[in-house]
Amino acid sequence: MIQRNTPELFARDVDEAVRFYTEVLGFRLAHRVPEDSSQAAEWALVEQGNATFMFEKPAEPRSPYGVVFYLAVEDIEETAAALRSRGAMVQGPVDQWYGQREATVTDPSGYRLVFTAPVPAKQPAQA
Repeated sequence: MIQRNTPELFARDVDEAVRFYTEVLGFRLAHRVPEDSSQAAEWALVEQGNATFMFEKPAEPRSPYGVVFYLAVEDIEETAAALRSRGAMVQGPVDQWYGQREATVTDPSGYRLVFTAPVPAKQPAQA
């Protein structure tokens, strides 16, 4: 049974991607190659809870087209506020027709990260 999915994203600048994911999104750096931070990173792994991302500097320029990441959170309002407080440009939160409330952030390499939580149930009117 699959326990974790770790996407590897091509990044224009691996160090820039790591800074964004750690400083803005709250991930922690788990591994970096080379380990010497005075050299530009070629590869890195960040993690938060069960979510992990790998970043690799491509041998030639590539495009992030066709990939959007949906990250489930408990409290979308709190998450959006925390992201904004750390400098992220957040779109939303917006209620979607399929019952999710979502806020979107674009990382430095152009990947869209959609933070999502169920739309809160409406309480019946009190008589």
